[in-house]
Amino acid sequence: MHQLRIIFGLSLSDILFSLGMLLSPFMGPEDNPNALFAIGTTESCEAIGFIFIMGFCCTIYYTVFLTYYFMRRIKYKVTAKGFAKKEEKYLHLAILLLSLSAAISALLTGSLNPQNKGSVCTIGTYPPGCDKSSDMVCERGESASSTIMLFLGLFFGALYLALIVTLALTTHHVFKVESNLPVSDSNREADTENNGRAAERRARTRLFLTKEAFHQSLRYIAVFFFVYLGPVIAAIQMRFANVVDEPQWRFWLTTITPLGGIFNILIYTRPKVLKLEEMHPDIPRLKLFLIIILTGGDIPSMIDVQQLTPTIRRANDNQRLMNRRRLRFTEVEESVNDDEEDQEEEEEDNRLPYDLDTSRAEEILNIMYFARYRLRASMHHP
Repeated sequence: MHQLRIIFGLSLSDILFSLGMLLSPFMGPEDNPNALFAIGTTESCEAIGFIFIMGFCCTIYYTVFLTYYFMRRIKYKVTAKGFAKKEEKYLHLAILLLSLSAAISALLTGSLNPQNKGSVCTIGTYPPGCDKSSDMVCERGESASSTIMLFLGLFFGALYLALIVTLALTTHHVFKVESNLPVSDSNREADTENNGRAAERRARTRLFLTKEAFHQSLRYIAVFFFVYLGPVIAAIQMRFANVVDEPQWRFWLTTITPLGGIFNILIYTRPKVLKLEEMHPDIPRLKLFLIIILTGGDIPSMIDVQQLTPTIRRANDNQRLMNRRRLRFTEVEESVNDDEEDQEEEEEDNRLPYDLDTSRAEEILNIMYFARYRLRASMHHP
């Protein structure tokens, strides 16, 4: 659940960033000759630029936050509850304050202007490149935009370095755990040998879960570096090489970078899809992915499964049974016969935790059809 909150923050940040990217070409001043689709004003460009900067900063911060969370769980064995109590809320607050500080500073100094031929409203001068040309006169952002960009560049450079350090520490820990696995000794007594084998199995299970979490963190970092490669190179060129605009990086910024949210969804659902695929190999992987999406991701990750108590598992199984009854359009009885209740509990005990039967996809479709039926019925009979 704690990882889910971080993923939610990352997803919300990506939505803000993508929204700013999508609306920027239309929100710039309509008198800008370089912006073909601009129908807005300076104020509308500032508003959408504020959203763009907020989303951009939060996306970077939450990516670092997520990898830091994995490192704390893997290397330092911090529990999810302990992390949430001692660190998580402060990191959420720090991300919000830092992102707001950058966006408000750019807004108050008039540094939010259309850039890259009007394709995005972000930090820069207006007209673009006027601070580097003696033939142009800057109307906005000349005094502060370079300072803000330099500060953000240094800060984001430190965050990039933090990602690399976090990855290195986690990688070192994984290899250290693997090298310290207990080795079986054939000369031990029977009981000692059984205990040793049990300890070895537990150690290998722990290593497997550690590797799974490490690979998840590695995928998030890889996606982050991939989607933000273009914007980083473009910013470096604009700052140090006096290059105002490069078509290839503008294309990257407007096409590849907004796909970061989709890549993160695929990474987040991957362990859940694989777990369901083990239980139901006859169901296509695409359908399993849709099941995870439509059910809100109720299949936990491998690490979280190991930490759930039997009581929580039973509560989840009972809730799933209630949902199945509703899907069959039958009323859930307030009280049931003791024999029926015992029989249901026995069936639940014999079923694997978090098991989804093969009709789950059809049940989801039934929800849609039933919702449409109820909507039509309410319209005809108010």
